[in-house]
Amino acid sequence: MFEADLLEHGFAPIDSGGLIDRAGNRFWIFDVDGTHQAARQRSLANSPSYPNARRRTQGATAKGYLGRDRGEVTRTRTTVAQAHTSEWLSTFGAPGNGTPGPDLQRVCGIIGHYLQQHQLAGRAAIVRLDGYYGTPGFVNQLQQHQLGYLLRCRDYHLLKHQVVQTRLQETPAQHWSHPECHQVREVFDLGFVEDSWVGYSQPVRLIVVRTSHQPKRKHRVGKRIGDFIYELFITAHAQAGLTGCDILSLYYGRGGFEKLLSDEDVEQDCDRWCSWHPDGQEFWQILSQWVWNWRLWAGFAHHPQAVRQTIWAPAETELSVAASPTPPIDEPLVPPKGRLLVPLPMRLTTIQCKWQDLGREAEVNFLVLISSSSMSGHCNALLGTPCIGEKSARIAWEIC
Repeated sequence: MFEADLLEHGFAPIDSGGLIDRAGNRFWIFDVDGTHQAARQRSLANSPSYPNARRRTQGATAKGYLGRDRGEVTRTRTTVAQAHTSEWLSTFGAPGNGTPGPDLQRVCGIIGHYLQQHQLAGRAAIVRLDGYYGTPGFVNQLQQHQLGYLLRCRDYHLLKHQVVQTRLQETPAQHWSHPECHQVREVFDLGFVEDSWVGYSQPVRLIVVRTSHQPKRKHRVGKRIGDFIYELFITAHAQAGLTGCDILSLYYGRGGFEKLLSDEDVEQDCDRWCSWHPDGQEFWQILSQWVWNWRLWAGFAHHPQAVRQTIWAPAETELSVAASPTPPIDEPLVPPKGRLLVPLPMRLTTIQCKWQDLGREAEVNFLVLISSSSMSGHCNALLGTPCIGEKSARIAWEIC
């Protein structure tokens, strides 16, 4: 009933916001995260003269992660929200640390129904999750439902593979500043990686963040290798739409979801204990989200406002290829000059190779942007002539 009411009375697509990437594609962001509510347990008298003790909380709670709460047992609630409208899509509660696998399956189904109601494909979604879901098993569920995703990866053994090490050495570092602590970090956008050897059913785009290790500072996330702390992020979004720094900024935008959970605690306190029966506690939390959504819809109907537009990141300046006429036969052969805009990752070097045109060849020096093998073909496609040389399958250049 809650889901059916959401699909029937929710915001229209024109009022639902969205994210427009650099390629002009529109996406909707969905946040998935869990909250914990701890419960205290008193010591029980243990005597043969007493009947067997039975705690009231044993059906709704279990041992698990307590976070900053005091208690002996806990209950986990997985929540799903539409990031642009602050609408709640669903909530799933379970004793202890919850049931993340089955819950994620239900989350994918609900998001799929939501997109279908708005006549959108699954790739129009970006499901944003924390590192708890950053393993192949959870990512495969998202890929099977053909949903876009963005999450922190905790498969740090990916850094040991030769393919990843090679791309990490060839990829130039971008610099990204944290919006709160202003710490500058190195970002390496490695592109899509075929990593079926670790269990991913489809290629994932891997982004590596590197920070210098500071002995006096405790790092809560990441893996230390030598003098650096490495963090991994994976997404299904293409590089043409969002750069590595864009992806990182978008992930840390999850802080807005924490604010939504905080507002929920202040206004309704959904996590407070209303029933020691699992179904009763679940009903209370669903009812609270239902009331929240109706308050949003009623407020918007009473005071409708146009959707605001915020520039998430400034546009990048594009460099065009300067066309050059074909030289006559009696003139010396000179390669065309110009600048060629090619996507990252790449690094800069100078090599000598052969330029071929009109059946003639000339030795010229090229300022070369070395990239991965996926860049092959840019020479012929963009400059209209192939490159003859040892590295021709791996270069796209800027001619000087």
